[in-house]
Amino acid sequence: MSWFFRPAICIPPELDCAFQNVYSGILVREREFNPDIALERAVALFLDRGYFDTSMDELVNAMGVARYGVYNTWGNKRELFIAALGKFAELNEQKYHAMLNREDASLPEIRQFFEAMKNMPAEARNGCMACNTATEVAPHDQEIALACRKVLERLTESLKKALLNAVRKKELKARHDIDDLAEYLTGILRNASVMTRAGYSSEEIGKQIDIAVSVLD
Repeated sequence: MSWFFRPAICIPPELDCAFQNVYSGILVREREFNPDIALERAVALFLDRGYFDTSMDELVNAMGVARYGVYNTWGNKRELFIAALGKFAELNEQKYHAMLNREDASLPEIRQFFEAMKNMPAEARNGCMACNTATEVAPHDQEIALACRKVLERLTESLKKALLNAVRKKELKARHDIDDLAEYLTGILRNASVMTRAGYSSEEIGKQIDIAVSVLD
């Protein structure tokens, strides 16, 4: 039986130090991107093209992150998508849901929220990522379906709290079960998102929202 021995290589201290500096520089460069900004770019691309029609190459280019940087930070495309869905929820809450999440939010804030939704075609022509996902990906992936449901449930919970405040302040008569009413109002958003994706105008969507929200009168 023959054996192969690999001879030990002695690296002079000065070269070893130089190697360590180069290696450290590579590690630093690997992390030279802002994960939040990169993820926001992924959200924009997924919103525009959908999950199935978005390739990993397109994501890498749009995010400005090397492929290994994407895999090391988020994982594969599916895991990145779930992270992007969470980022979308975070951005949406900052932009639209903040008014609903005030401690004393009630009927005026609910109406303000839906007034903002009328401008969805102009501000977010691709609609709501969670709503789009519910029809495109959720039927084929239980984990993504759950992540999508959690995003929408956060809105439902915010609406529920505001509705309870409205009843307590006597702004709203408790003619309906509050849980059911909150679910119904979330459904208005889902419908507006589908209409936005289908190319309906702000005026057309606004009419639908006005009729739907009239249940609060």
